[in-house]
Amino acid sequence: MQVGILGPSNFKRDEKFRKIISRIAMILISKKHDIIISPDKDSIAELFALEFKKVGGFIVGIDYKDDADLGYSGLNRQICDKLISCETWENQPKAMVSNADAFIVLGLSVGVTWEICLTKFYWKDKRKIFVIKETCKDKLPSYLLRALPIQYIPIKELEEKL
Repeated sequence: MQVGILGPSNFKRDEKFRKIISRIAMILISKKHDIIISPDKDSIAELFALEFKKVGGFIVGIDYKDDADLGYSGLNRQICDKLISCETWENQPKAMVSNADAFIVLGLSVGVTWEICLTKFYWKDKRKIFVIKETCKDKLPSYLLRALPIQYIPIKELEEKL
């Protein structure tokens, strides 16, 4: 299974957060899952991928051309074992949703919410979105929680849910 890792670019980088992502990485390795990310430099996805790589994980990256008009550039392509080209930054959310079998959400932002919302139109099966309580203090609107397969869970429940 390819598990998409979602999270904002702006986040608190501390030892507690690193331990959380390390634990999640070990759960994914134990289940023999790969991850799929948009490897933006200095993002949660990049930080997670670096931890995942340390424990032998396979990383699929969504690759888009630098988009100077919109101000998006700076992918860390080197951390990925495989790249899927989506041509432009604007196509990145659709490519993430189309290629992920589940999402783990490590924080919310406008971009993360956009990717979550796209699952409504591209996931016609029983895929799941796991929002990790320890990393996500904000709540999604109730209408999204009713319309989408979102579960707010503590890390200790992740292994049994995947």
